[in-house]
Amino acid sequence: MNIGATYDVSTEDMIKRGKSVVSLVYALERIGLRTELYTDAQAKSMGSGRETAREMVKIKDAADALDPAMVMFAYAHPAFLRGMLLTAMHEHPARIQDSLKVGSAYGIPLKSLANDVFPEGCIILSTVMRSGDHSVSNVEAFVVKHLKDLGLI
Repeated sequence: MNIGATYDVSTEDMIKRGKSVVSLVYALERIGLRTELYTDAQAKSMGSGRETAREMVKIKDAADALDPAMVMFAYAHPAFLRGMLLTAMHEHPARIQDSLKVGSAYGIPLKSLANDVFPEGCIILSTVMRSGDHSVSNVEAFVVKHLKDLGLI
């Protein structure tokens, strides 16, 4: 899941989106499908530069038992993005940090990530670009849509 968010995405919207995704994961696991979960955030340069930075964290392996609290923290708690991934951006080379204005703006989140690192058949969720983007705040509709897309209902 792309957890990148612009400055104006509210905490409430981040939490609603995370709850929707965790509900989908829980539904998939309950019907016997094993899930492998990642957070992914990629940002581009604030100016004319072409630099990007990407932080991916594997949250759950397919062989792991589902820990809803851990998944909820990674997908629904703003502290995961703000406290862990933004902090990790300070480890990039100086030219990347300068281009993305690490320490103040942290770049512009990319809505569509390069998906070459994930196996075929993955559900890849784009970022919420603005507060009020309610594309995943209706939990039931979100879960049903993805279960239908997978041919499970």
